[in-house]
Amino acid sequence: NEYLADVPRIGHDPGAFLSTFVAHGPQLTAATRQHPPLPVLLLWAAGRAGLHRPAAIGIAITLVGALVTPLVAIAMRSLSGELAARRLAPVLALAPYAIWLAVSMDAITAALGAAFVACGVLASERGRPALSRLLWAAVCGLLIGTAALFSYSVAWLGVSVLCVYFVRRRPLLPAASG
Repeated sequence: NEYLADVPRIGHDPGAFLSTFVAHGPQLTAATRQHPPLPVLLLWAAGRAGLHRPAAIGIAITLVGALVTPLVAIAMRSLSGELAARRLAPVLALAPYAIWLAVSMDAITAALGAAFVACGVLASERGRPALSRLLWAAVCGLLIGTAALFSYSVAWLGVSVLCVYFVRRRPLLPAASG
């Protein structure tokens, strides 16, 4: 609800909202002040697309957040094998963060974080053609940048991708992800 309270400030000009985001910080709600501007802009865009009701927005955010489980399982399968991914799947599906995903814009941040880790892991797989590796790494970098516009701290999750690149000896992929 805090983000929704700030959506009218955008009006018809999201560029003006972005250019004055820091200057108008004290007038914004606590959630908006403590995060980058993309959550409010996403809600503004959802309203433009006809998604106005808070319950409908909540369902959409929850559905996006539900992508975390399969994305983490994809990364796990690549890193540790099929058996490990299958063993982790129930833990991911039954984890207590489900309530958090249903009530917070951070569900989108979590899904973006899981997506960029999965893309980075897929980019570093052995036997993958070079062009495919570079494309997965580029998508990884775009997702990291997008996720960082939802939460300042999510960029630290990018270190995990760098660690995978290091362990799998893929020295050019960090440049493709950047």
